[in-house]
Amino acid sequence: ETKAKFKNPKQEAMLNDVMDSKLQLSAVEWNNLLKSCQRYVKLKNAKKIALKLAEVVGLKLYTDIGGLQREYRICFRIKDGAKRAERQRMFVHWNGLLVDACKKARDDIKGYLYHGLSSLNKAQTFSGTYYGPVSTTTDLKIAKQFGGHNGTVLTLVPAYQTKGLHLSWLSSFPDEQEVLYMSTTFNIVEIMDTADNIFKFQSTQDKLREKLL
Repeated sequence: ETKAKFKNPKQEAMLNDVMDSKLQLSAVEWNNLLKSCQRYVKLKNAKKIALKLAEVVGLKLYTDIGGLQREYRICFRIKDGAKRAERQRMFVHWNGLLVDACKKARDDIKGYLYHGLSSLNKAQTFSGTYYGPVSTTTDLKIAKQFGGHNGTVLTLVPAYQTKGLHLSWLSSFPDEQEVLYMSTTFNIVEIMDTADNIFKFQSTQDKLREKLL
């Protein structure tokens, strides 16, 4: 079990010296976040899956605070095992909240999901098994935007009928139609570049299993 460096997710967001100080939340920003989450936890979307306030805070941090999210996601990309474990110590509590929240997911996604990747991530994504958060969207146009001019879009179907967690109801960017998964296996239906050119195709019958960032 990874030993946490900080006592709670608040410290991970405000005092975390693994990232630039500009990315650390201020006391005012944290208090505003907490106040907004106190409203969100009372909504039907939270109540129907019994999300706790702390889990809503974790989800809100993930979907809204892009700089902090990127630093957290690095924990699952570092190849060196020792360095990866050390980095993960910085976000143990936040990661736990996301894992617990996604375990409660009940959203049965109809149709395909899409995951946009920049060109810098192509080789990493296609060559290994990955763990951690998987941000997908039900909107192909949004995935293309995240992929960028020379990026890649994966068309996905969750394996084993894994449920996703829609985040648009609490996100400050609801148009992104984000669906969150944690360490989930997907069947890859298509791999295309952001210019719509399919450069590799794999049907669901191939049962290619990839665990994505």
